Amino acid sequence: MPILNEYGQPVQSHQKFARSASRGFDRPWEPVQLDDIDRLIPKTDWRVILSASRKLFTNMGLPRGAILQLAGYSTSSAWIPVYQGKDREWGKQARDLLLDEWYGNCDIRGQMFDFRTLLYLDSVSIDRDGDFGILLSNDRYPTMQRIGAHRLGDREHGNVVTSGRYTGRKIKNGVIINDFGRPIAYRIIDEDDSTKFRDVQARDFIHVFNPTWHEQCRGLPVFVHALND
Repeated sequence: MPILNEYGQPVQSHQKFARSASRGFDRPWEPVQLDDIDRLIPKTDWRVILSASRKLFTNMGLPRGAILQLAGYSTSSAWIPVYQGKDREWGKQARDLLLDEWYGNCDIRGQMFDFRTLLYLDSVSIDRDGDFGILLSNDRYPTMQRIGAHRLGDREHGNVVTSGRYTGRKIKNGVIINDFGRPIAYRIIDEDDSTKFRDVQARDFIHVFNPTWHEQCRGLPVFVHALND
């Protein structure tokens, strides 16, 4: 008389040692997918995920409220410069310079996007989009330009740069890397024409995201696990 499992099915003598690797009535077959995360989620899938996450943020109050509240708690009453040195007069001048000059003009768009507002939007972008970029430049003093996740990418058919300074280098959804996987440049897509782009050196660009995989080159929205729901 055969020994039955909890579903009334005969226990097979060839059942795998690790039950998590076994498939049967209660565990349908699933394909084995073992690869780098950037290959498991190619740039076409990544764009679908980004679009879905932005729609979720725009149309559903609960995730939108959570993201905005987290950003508010993280930045609203913080990031005011405080001088800890002994030269109080110099410290006051430095503090006034930061608050009155640099905070309001650090972004190329001007005072509407002051430093603290940028930090708030940075927090929102990481949760909603997964990542964003900061393009560095020099004017009267150092300035910055935020680059949205949708403008960092590429239209290459493969994963190798086919023209320009970085020809022959690997590119992963807008991130150009060397043989060791280190970013050496980033591809920024033109806002008016998606067929045009410019490649900027990594030293002039800060890519901001919270990696959850060692080999990861692009960020993923915080709600990526639940977008289909």
